[in-house]
Amino acid sequence: MKDSDQGSKLMVMGVRDNLNIDCDGKQITSKKEIKVLGVTVDNELSWETHVENIISKCRRFIFPIRYLRQHFEAKEMSVILQAHVVSHLTYCAPVWSPFLS
Repeated sequence: MKDSDQGSKLMVMGVRDNLNIDCDGKQITSKKEIKVLGVTVDNELSWETHVENIISKCRRFIFPIRYLRQHFEAKEMSVILQAHVVSHLTYCAPVWSPFLS
């Protein structure tokens, strides 16, 4: 896969050892996990790292949102939660959790 900032990335599925490839004089080392369009994929397709990242991101939003309850009505709070929490939970969900599609 091509990453504009860091060059090419390589991940070999199901392989635990690092693999090095020489491509046009540039050394490409395989990674155990890469992030593609906001979805963290590892070489075992376990999705653990991706789910942990989403949980962490949602927690950062939920904590300050708790204090907004006293300033907004329920309908407005629903829109805020939808925008800042639910959107992260459902982004690319059919890719990493087919049960949510």
